[in-house]
Amino acid sequence: MNTAKSNLTKGVFNGDIERLSFEERWAEIEPLYYLTGDERLTLTQIGHKLGIGASQVSRVAREARDRGLVDRRNAAPRRSPYKGISYGSMPAAMLPTAQANPEFRNWVIVQTATSGVTVCELAISALLDTYYEETQTD
Repeated sequence: MNTAKSNLTKGVFNGDIERLSFEERWAEIEPLYYLTGDERLTLTQIGHKLGIGASQVSRVAREARDRGLVDRRNAAPRRSPYKGISYGSMPAAMLPTAQANPEFRNWVIVQTATSGVTVCELAISALLDTYYEETQTD
């Protein structure tokens, strides 16, 4: 077993992560990146297990995405839930709908441009509208 690989297996990069090839780094990150359900880990948790920072995990994951190695449907969440709310990526959530429905995409463009808000702010506004409709008593 090579030294770099044995260090990775122990979860300790010993500051050598930059000396390792992408393939060596991804080989250690990938199994943790695709855990599901209750075992699913954030990038921070993956980094902690391997003895590196979340930003280093993110860089390797980004390169894996660029190389077409990452299936976004099973990718690790970027963050753990904050105070009970599971945050995700607005582009990842919106892209499939926008691609399938160009009219919706155009509507979003017009709404954000005329209101001077971001897509995220528009989404929060729609969530608030739904909340008030569901919780308002007559």
